[in-house]
Amino acid sequence: YCTDVWFNEAMQFMETDETPFFCYISTNAPHGPFNVHEKYSAPYLQQGIPKQRARFYGMIANIDENIGRLRQWLADNNLTENTILIFMGDNGTAMGTGITADGYPTDGYNAGMRGKKTWVYDGGHRNACFIHWP
Repeated sequence: YCTDVWFNEAMQFMETDETPFFCYISTNAPHGPFNVHEKYSAPYLQQGIPKQRARFYGMIANIDENIGRLRQWLADNNLTENTILIFMGDNGTAMGTGITADGYPTDGYNAGMRGKKTWVYDGGHRNACFIHWP
């Protein structure tokens, strides 16, 4: 799976480089064609979420797992005290927004913000970001 490969390669790069490093991991997930291992989409399918959206969410779950692996790898290699880790997305949801009566997104999730990917409204450009440093 491409996201796993990119994170594995990034950790290998950091392990073999003895000097300060800059490592930029740009995933194509979550993005069509929504190919993801079933173990990531299954929890969403079991909740009745439509297949394509469940696979989209599964791709996000895989990214989350890989970020966790990367953070653990940095800790195991004593790099957390000398590394700045930045996670951020590039745009809002591509699917727009909508919430069912029981709280599930009908198309995408923008935290109630107007717009979607390519729009100038907040829903088009505001997204997750976290920064961790010593």
